[in-house]
Amino acid sequence: MLIILFGQPGAGKNYAGHIFAQDFGFHFHDADEDLPPQMRAAIQHKQMATDAMRAAHVENIITRVTALLPHYPDSVIGGGFFKAWMRQQFLEHFPQAVFVLIESAPEVRRARLQRRDHHLADLTYAEKIFSAFEPPAPGGPVLHNNQDGEDSLRVQIGLLLNDPAIRPQPAVGS
Repeated sequence: MLIILFGQPGAGKNYAGHIFAQDFGFHFHDADEDLPPQMRAAIQHKQMATDAMRAAHVENIITRVTALLPHYPDSVIGGGFFKAWMRQQFLEHFPQAVFVLIESAPEVRRARLQRRDHHLADLTYAEKIFSAFEPPAPGGPVLHNNQDGEDSLRVQIGLLLNDPAIRPQPAVGS
């Protein structure tokens, strides 16, 4: 199973990804490791990423996931995937992928970002890019990550993984 956790900076994609790994046996990969050098430099200088940078990032993630899946068939990837076209481009390569929005209240995201030390996307940068995020169509899977803690996310992830629409159950007698 391939799950993509996406959303705005500070929503808790990596936090949720680590719960998937520790409690549910998934391999977690942070897609920030796949940032192309130009995009990393733009973020460090608090500049907006271009669509060309975003496209290169998606290609890097596709390359990484292609290498990971044979070794880790249950993988969860944490990445912004800010634009709908980025999600679509990824799905063209991995139609089985399930995109899960990680959602947090704006004030919760801002508080988390203020506490970040040594992270590429700090509050100053995140505030610049919040408005660039294109939310998915309603009805897709969402994990709510406010101040409820790990237990709340564990319950939500468990429900998500048991949802037949996400993980089809084997046919009776199989």
